[in-house]
Amino acid sequence: MCYDRDKAAKYALEHVEAWDNTQFPEYDTDNSKNTSDCANFVSQCLYAGGAIMQRSEDRYSDWWCHNLHKGRAWAGAQSLRLALKKNNIAGIKAVSQNGPSGLLRGDIIFVSLRADRNKPKNFMRAGHVMILVEDFNGELIKVCQRGCPKEQRIAYKKPDNANMIFYHIESDDNNTLNSVTSLEYRLNNIEQRLTALEKNEKERTI
Repeated sequence: MCYDRDKAAKYALEHVEAWDNTQFPEYDTDNSKNTSDCANFVSQCLYAGGAIMQRSEDRYSDWWCHNLHKGRAWAGAQSLRLALKKNNIAGIKAVSQNGPSGLLRGDIIFVSLRADRNKPKNFMRAGHVMILVEDFNGELIKVCQRGCPKEQRIAYKKPDNANMIFYHIESDDNNTLNSVTSLEYRLNNIEQRLTALEKNEKERTI
């Protein structure tokens, strides 16, 4: 299994405007620039490209989503950044880049919080995340993004090395092999936990 950046970019372009994949929640239903929706959307794209959902007690490995339930690393730009930085998402490996040179469709860009602008990158917290949908041409970056005004969901961005954090996404065969053996168990475990949660919620409303 390998990361299919074409599938990731294709998913981004097909779903960034019209939210029609009911498998996942939509947080930005009123175009309110919801900051959870950008990472939720990019996580979906990574999943479409071959990243493997997994549940974990470690918040930065807890990367999964089912209906309205999600892991702690699935949504929220900073949580997703740290999950990628630590290479905790099964099936893929994130390689930090000093700049946009060599970035390809399916790669990821984080934007720092305004309060952290111009800080050293080791101290930056991510406030937004986008996915590239075309290979970098040396001038502008074409991205898809959510958690922003509708007219900006497909946009060309000028690279900002000071305030952007660039990740090239690669396949991670070792991580994939270790994860695939327990994938069915993990998915069944998630399904069982969600069923129990839904049952408890219904019982509380009776």
